[in-house]
Amino acid sequence: MPHKCSVPGCNGNYANGPKVAVFKFPLNDEGLARWLNGIKRDNFVPTKNSRVCERHFEPHLILRESSAYDEKTGKTITCRLDKPDLVPGATPTLLPDSGCPSYLSSSSSSAPRSCPTSKAQLREEQQVLQALEASEESFREDDSLWSCDFLNDIKDKLHLLQLNLPWTTLMDVSTVHLCFTSPDYNLSKYSMSYPSDFLVFASIFYNVSPHAYRFLRDSAKIILPSYSTVRRLILSNCMDPRTEQTNGTFLYYISKKFKSLKPRDYIVNLLIDEIHLHSFFISRVVMLLDLLIMMFILPQPLLLLS
Repeated sequence: MPHKCSVPGCNGNYANGPKVAVFKFPLNDEGLARWLNGIKRDNFVPTKNSRVCERHFEPHLILRESSAYDEKTGKTITCRLDKPDLVPGATPTLLPDSGCPSYLSSSSSSAPRSCPTSKAQLREEQQVLQALEASEESFREDDSLWSCDFLNDIKDKLHLLQLNLPWTTLMDVSTVHLCFTSPDYNLSKYSMSYPSDFLVFASIFYNVSPHAYRFLRDSAKIILPSYSTVRRLILSNCMDPRTEQTNGTFLYYISKKFKSLKPRDYIVNLLIDEIHLHSFFISRVVMLLDLLIMMFILPQPLLLLS
């Protein structure tokens, strides 16, 4: 059963009266005093069931809709409330004509002013909405300009693509130049100077492939340091490949690679020129002949003892 209005002379929600929305009395003392002064009941003590209906509030003090701003669309979404509510600080000022004289009722001529923050937010929402509407209008115009439904429409709009736009030439990049800025190539070949990074590059290049280094240097396409300079750098920094074989990382890598070898990979053919082995064989043959002579000349016990 809806609560009845507590204002004198009001029949809101009574059997013979209209069905209206009602509101509770404020809980704070200041608001309660203003409400009691507004309904002209100074000695009235409201209870938890005491209510004041909407007929005693000005229309702009009653909230019947709630709105929220959608940042994605830039629109303000509004929906109707199931139960009306009051704005903060609202006070009943309208009294019924049947129970009270009209001069006891007081009404404000204008709505309460909104705070600067709310006004700024409302203005920003309106600007965003206007920008979205302008963007949608521009999209519709551009879409209608380029959209085609039939082949004849495409033929009619080909002139839109024939735009004679001037191109701005910044630079001609058809030719590639090699610029050597660090080395001083204007000096004589006996006073040539190279930067440190270029010397490191030349040393690594010579260490990887001496033949390729010699071919490139002899072609005179790129000026490279001499062989003695590069070899001196390699020896001073221990860049000999033979030293890398004693490195722990290299040995670990080789041991892992050996596990993936197949049986046929263990067979190695070693080809050595005869001139490198002739002297070795001659010396071994001489030693073998000396041993045979000693075996036949020396006594047998001495041979066994030896």
